[in-house]
Amino acid sequence: MDNSIQKQVKKWCQENGWTDLFVQKERFYAFPPSAVIPLPIPTEVMGKITRDVHRRNILFLIILFTQIVIILNTIFDLPFWLALLVVILLGIFMLLDELWSWLCVYKE
Repeated sequence: MDNSIQKQVKKWCQENGWTDLFVQKERFYAFPPSAVIPLPIPTEVMGKITRDVHRRNILFLIILFTQIVIILNTIFDLPFWLALLVVILLGIFMLLDELWSWLCVYKE
């Protein structure tokens, strides 16, 4: 379970009065306000949190790739198009690796 997702869910619980957050079978559960049984965190909330975290990760990767292009272009005096191509290939490799790990999780 992604630690940043867990932090965001904990923050949502605190803002909405849910208590005693825990994870069971890769789902988040907590006690809603004045409830005696824990309920799963609403699907809409989990979807929004997951999308926000993934958007933040993609933004970070874009910034990182831009810096790598600048460094490759400066240090190795590569043409801009070649540095950009190297970074794009690196990004494709990372996306394929992420897709493969995602497929392996959902196969089980």
